[in-house]
Amino acid sequence: AVGRRGGDEFGVILTQADQQTAEIKAAQLAGAVAATPVAWKDGAFTAQVSCGVVEIAKGVSADEAMEKADSAMYAVKSKKSP
Repeated sequence: AVGRRGGDEFGVILTQADQQTAEIKAAQLAGAVAATPVAWKDGAFTAQVSCGVVEIAKGVSADEAMEKADSAMYAVKSKKSP
């Protein structure tokens, strides 16, 4: 399932995927986006994706999972910043 959280943030839920599998899928998604230039006016640009991956555990609320994923995403994003 994919949904827009707001602004430039999207959420992806992978059913039947553990943490390691989800991290691999997130890296594949980020790589595919970075490798695909977007045509714009007389040129093109590329985009970067920062993913926060969290395995949803039993007993963890949706809000808690989103907070953990958000924190994980910002940690990844801060490593990409110059």
